[in-house]
Amino acid sequence: METDKTLPNGDFYEEVLCPICNNAKCAELYRQTKRTGTALGDVIVTVSQCRACGFVYNSPRIRTEVMDEYYFSNLLASGQIYRDRSADGHYPKLHSQRAAFLGKALSAHSQGRLLDVGCGQGDFLNAVRSLNLSGWELQGLEPSAEACSVARSNGLKVKQGYLGHDRLEEHSFDVITLVSVLEHLPDPKVSVDRICRLLKPDGIFFVEVPNVIHPELTMSGFFSLEHIQHFTPASLARLCAENDWNEFFVDDDASEQVIRMVASRDLAGWGLQPQKPPDADAQQAADAVRRYQTEENQFLEVLRERVINVVEGWQASGKTIALYGAGAHTAALSSHINLSENCQFLIDGDPKKQGREFLGLPVCAPDQITSLGIDAILISSHRFQDEIIKTIRKLCGDEVDVATCYLGEVKV
Repeated sequence: METDKTLPNGDFYEEVLCPICNNAKCAELYRQTKRTGTALGDVIVTVSQCRACGFVYNSPRIRTEVMDEYYFSNLLASGQIYRDRSADGHYPKLHSQRAAFLGKALSAHSQGRLLDVGCGQGDFLNAVRSLNLSGWELQGLEPSAEACSVARSNGLKVKQGYLGHDRLEEHSFDVITLVSVLEHLPDPKVSVDRICRLLKPDGIFFVEVPNVIHPELTMSGFFSLEHIQHFTPASLARLCAENDWNEFFVDDDASEQVIRMVASRDLAGWGLQPQKPPDADAQQAADAVRRYQTEENQFLEVLRERVINVVEGWQASGKTIALYGAGAHTAALSSHINLSENCQFLIDGDPKKQGREFLGLPVCAPDQITSLGIDAILISSHRFQDEIIKTIRKLCGDEVDVATCYLGEVKV
């Protein structure tokens, strides 16, 4: 099936060629309307697969210039998001795992220069810095001025700018890292080519992306307006090999939902044993995306029924209800229940959101829970629900009822 190009507000979207091989023909695998809770409103996410090379990508997608402005200014965009930076927080633990994996290679050299592209507020750089590799110079590149400011305030060397407009010296870095960034970039091939020019010939490229063969079911969805490229182990390795990085080392301890890989022309020089290239997996990707469409609809229906039952029980008891989280998950939840009819407040740990409104509800700080008379809290977040529960219990003890939208163990 060829992709149906007719979309409402068509000038908001652009049709693109395959980002890997420039082929024009693709087959649509997935389409869903997503509520963003931003100035972008409701957007249509369409996922297609190249008929020539099998790469999976968003097309049609929101125009690049619109997304550039979104990343630069929106509080919900990657690089802007407020996160718990305590040692027990989800992301500090995750960055420590990433740094430990990369540290196997870094420890083979007493000195060098590392560049983290799309470094955000510098969390991964901080994790690398904690490895105490004193001879290594760490640097970041990040488009968000606010994220750069936070990183610099923590003593990190960060340059504001986009890859390709970076004014960095070519062949000047021993290691370049790209963590949860490549899936956002409009032209991954051009971006990786630029990384190759910045990297020394014997350097290493460390990359982590979501694995489209194992898409995670969440309220906001694995397929979104931000994630526009969808990699498999084989397609990521193929992209690296186009720059003669023909040797690969994959972190087998990482979650199956991500691909964490080091690529180089000479891994032995970094103390790593090259692994066999991944097998062809384009058909696996297509099957996974089609299956996800069905599973997502079923998942959302079960979640909706669960949330409604919880909220109706609280309302019957006369409780003052708040929803914890003024972000993407809450925006998605608003597609399934009327928040203003069921909740009186939103709670969020981000000081920039507090005192404002989100989806028509006032956003309050966690330390206001008791003073506002809130006695029931529904948590919309997935990955952070455990640390949010700890925050609520620390502030309010057991006096507040707490429920989560998600059931089951939260995996790192």
